[in-house]
Amino acid sequence: MSERSEREPVHPETPKPTIRLEFFRHDERSKEPQQGVPHDDNNMRITPAGREHAQGEGATKDPHPDVAVLFGSERDRSLETAFHQAYANDPDITPSMTLEEMKEATSMPYGQKHHQIPELNFNIDGSAEYKKAVEQAYFKDNKYLEFLYEHSDEVAEKAGDKVSSTYSRQAANIAKLIRKYVDIVPRWEELTTQEPQKYAGFNNEMQRFMGTHGGIQECFLMKVIDKLEGREAALAFARSLAGGFGYSEGFSVALEKGDDDLRVVVNYKDKSWEITPEILDEIIQENPI
Repeated sequence: MSERSEREPVHPETPKPTIRLEFFRHDERSKEPQQGVPHDDNNMRITPAGREHAQGEGATKDPHPDVAVLFGSERDRSLETAFHQAYANDPDITPSMTLEEMKEATSMPYGQKHHQIPELNFNIDGSAEYKKAVEQAYFKDNKYLEFLYEHSDEVAEKAGDKVSSTYSRQAANIAKLIRKYVDIVPRWEELTTQEPQKYAGFNNEMQRFMGTHGGIQECFLMKVIDKLEGREAALAFARSLAGGFGYSEGFSVALEKGDDDLRVVVNYKDKSWEITPEILDEIIQENPI
């Protein structure tokens, strides 16, 4: 008998408790009014093709609704996209379903699986000067991210605009959401230890799906790149995307306890950046409000 066969059977190592945050832009916006719903920017939904696309993108993220919570901005299309991504592998949630139908189908006797929060929303109505600059950069110059990175904070400051969504404000909003879950990691470790069978089927991973809008999550990535790689790298990133992410496109953040400290890893396509809670705090503090 070989030496290997005399040993105890080798079992796969239990995955470390992890919290994964998925940030993404809403999918294709419909210009058609939703029956029975007031037709304004907050209530616009995504197109049938957008629903299919969102589910296709969601399926690549190994979603597990049992350990997931969905977030969107006050604009419904972001939450609708989050539903289709998070429930991409659930046969009971189909691309033909409305947002109301998905809410009803996933309702629980207590708590909620979905929330709409201001941190994922945008506002360009704080001043006429800021709105004009945004419209010029987005619609005419196709340099929206470059404008956000290089000029938006200054334009808002000069206009006395304390509410419009600038580079530092939007980056801080995303950093706040991530920082909240940094503080939750120890409690998640406790839960997976106390009930190992309950979470083993989900790889000990808590999931959060965050639907947002063009420019918001990109500001956070630009801040991270600026801090780790410098201004030129951040500006190159902004120029490479021009107006921002495509439909349902975004990045993920993995949070887990390392051997010595907490690991915060930001993943975008084939790139990764490891940051510290202190960097998140810096980004939050750089918010000019």
